[in-house]
Amino acid sequence: MADDRSQERNEQATPHRRDEARRKGQVAKSQEVNSVLMLSAGLLLLTAFFPYLVETTREMLFTFLRAAGDGADAQYRFGAMFQSSLTTMARVLAPVAVGTVAVAIVANVGQVGFLAAPSVLEPKFEKINPIEGFKRIFGKRGMFELAKGLAKIAIVGLIAWSTYRGRLAGLTEFMFAVPAAMLPGAMHMAALFLIRALVAMAALAILDFVWQKWEHEKSIRMSVQDIKEELKENEGDPLLKSRVRAIQKQIASQRMMDSVKDAALVITNPTHYAVALGYDEGNDPAPRVLAKGMNEIARRIRELAREHNVPIVEEPPLARMLYRDCEIGHVIPATLYEAVARVLAYVFSIRAKGRR
Repeated sequence: MADDRSQERNEQATPHRRDEARRKGQVAKSQEVNSVLMLSAGLLLLTAFFPYLVETTREMLFTFLRAAGDGADAQYRFGAMFQSSLTTMARVLAPVAVGTVAVAIVANVGQVGFLAAPSVLEPKFEKINPIEGFKRIFGKRGMFELAKGLAKIAIVGLIAWSTYRGRLAGLTEFMFAVPAAMLPGAMHMAALFLIRALVAMAALAILDFVWQKWEHEKSIRMSVQDIKEELKENEGDPLLKSRVRAIQKQIASQRMMDSVKDAALVITNPTHYAVALGYDEGNDPAPRVLAKGMNEIARRIRELAREHNVPIVEEPPLARMLYRDCEIGHVIPATLYEAVARVLAYVFSIRAKGRR
């Protein structure tokens, strides 16, 4: 049971897992959001350029009609006029196309940021494997996309029916109206339909974005074992690192103990703390901490000091301050100069008396 739980993908993805998925192009992105924003931008731009578009279309139509009434020479001018008309329409619609493409780029960047995933373009056998293709089509994601497409068709159909059902009685009169009276009514109904459709599609896009986000988070979840393996790959085996740290600590401790024999004195608590100080008058501006420790380490420092005839001085307050404020290998702080100097002077005086 414990092994089964460790294999269940219930853990949130780590930053490394998210970066790896992003490099593979696995991001939470809703195509419906892009479609709605592009359609909205296109309609707004068409609305803004509509007067110019209508006027340009009217001028081209009149040009063709006049050419058609000129007789036989008209057929020789239709080719040039048609080419000129295409150029004019392209120039009119270019801002709409460029604006729509710009909105599409902004929508993509807004959802996933700037993303380059070359691995997505790499040829893979799974992409042409018919079995995998059927799995994608009839899998959960494929069925969701199918349901989403059917829902869009149904929503658009319902909106169209609700928009035009109250105007069916007047369609006969509308069909026989003059163009000047027909155009405003047609534009009003089209605008009403498009606004309702856009609102419905926007709601569907929000739901799709939430679902895509949830599905993406679910797809990159990790098991406890996955997290352990990632830690091993990125930071090394925890057991090995622990062993290395233990060996390093042992070596540092041995070096520290070896330096006790070179100490000028050892200041103790007397039992809980021990600090070994060395002083090289020619090189050090002040005494330097060679070793320090508590309890068992302090006992070992005292034993080594006795073996090498290093003086041991019991100064409990000074021993505690040296242990707390000083690092091994560093000189003592200026605030302790006076206290340590008194102890050193005492030790040197004892040595001098011993030599007499």
